Amino acid sequence: MLPLWAFAQAIYRSPGFAEAALRLQDEHDADVCVLIWLIWHLRQGNGVDAATLGPILAAIQPWRTGVIEPLRAARRAMKPLLEATPLRTQVQALELEAEQRHLARLDTITLSGPPCDNLAVYATLLDTTFPPDDVAILLAATA
Repeated sequence: MLPLWAFAQAIYRSPGFAEAALRLQDEHDADVCVLIWLIWHLRQGNGVDAATLGPILAAIQPWRTGVIEPLRAARRAMKPLLEATPLRTQVQALELEAEQRHLARLDTITLSGPPCDNLAVYATLLDTTFPPDDVAILLAATA
């Protein structure tokens, strides 16, 4: 199995993965890094239950809301105004670095529960249901 960062880079380039993950982010408040981390564990045969995942999400939330989301908002706000400028490129690079650090933190957390539908557990904690088509795209990228 690839290390988490290499796995993330590989699947993010898979056809349809980025679009499906970003839909879940924008429409269901999913954290793309968490999606990738959960799929990575799923592919290793490791499951998670809500009682385990809930505190993990709470622990990583400050980085997501305090660093990643403001960088994303700044990058998106610049897009119609500054499509291809060095400033927007720098903000995008900072956002990617913040996500890499987010994944590095998640990589220190080992899941060891019995295999289960990790994405459904995550969706339940978000009080939503992920569209089956998007989940299928995410999982197909790692098959």
